[in-house]
Amino acid sequence: MNEQFERLLQRAEQLIGRIEAVLPRPMGEPDWTASIAFRYRKRSGGHGVLEPVRHVAQMRLQDIQVVDGQKEKIQR
Repeated sequence: MNEQFERLLQRAEQLIGRIEAVLPRPMGEPDWTASIAFRYRKRSGGHGVLEPVRHVAQMRLQDIQVVDGQKEKIQR
């Protein structure tokens, strides 16, 4: 390869490294066995995580209103 192209590649790699350093880390997969419900919590820096809901309120299916189509799918 020619020298100018190699310098360009090196500078591009340096730039990519600097950009990656300021991006938030990818969100890790939560422990799905920790709860039946999860909430998204935004953290400082603009990214967030899924956290298990510790105390899930009990709810009967008949208490949920205006979602008849979804209820039918749950009952199948």
